[in-house]
Amino acid sequence: MKRGWVKDWRKDDDWRWHPLNMDRPFTEYEAFKDLIKLANHETRLVPFNGQYVTIQRGQYLTSQAKLAKRWKWSRTTVHRYLKSLKSNREADLKANSSFTLITICNYDIYQSTEEPLRNSDETPMKRKQNTSGHKQELKEFKKLKNKSIGRKKKNYGKPGITKL
Repeated sequence: MKRGWVKDWRKDDDWRWHPLNMDRPFTEYEAFKDLIKLANHETRLVPFNGQYVTIQRGQYLTSQAKLAKRWKWSRTTVHRYLKSLKSNREADLKANSSFTLITICNYDIYQSTEEPLRNSDETPMKRKQNTSGHKQELKEFKKLKNKSIGRKKKNYGKPGITKL
């Protein structure tokens, strides 16, 4: 079952097997993981072209030329890839001739600040209720299971000699 998530360390690009340290282009998967890591984990002011720009959590201010160099792709490939992320609603883009602002859609799913939820409808309060109610549900389930299977204690009578 492929559920759950793994927190990924932003500094793993120092690792020798990271795509940045290998003589090959990134895969599309690696590029998306890279964007998630590069995105701001909190809102902050970033210097850009001599002024400060507010970049929100889940956004990354860059250029397609920088991404092309980083991922070892052509600019055309980067442009097509970003366009694909936008059409699949995985990222939103604001671009002009000097920068590209990438906003990762559903960033909190990938990089939550809290413990992950088991499913998107579950809140921390619901999780607590679900956990505390689990024992009672288990007891009720066992009762129903025993009834449906017909597990009743059979009375075989007192042991003794029977006449044939």
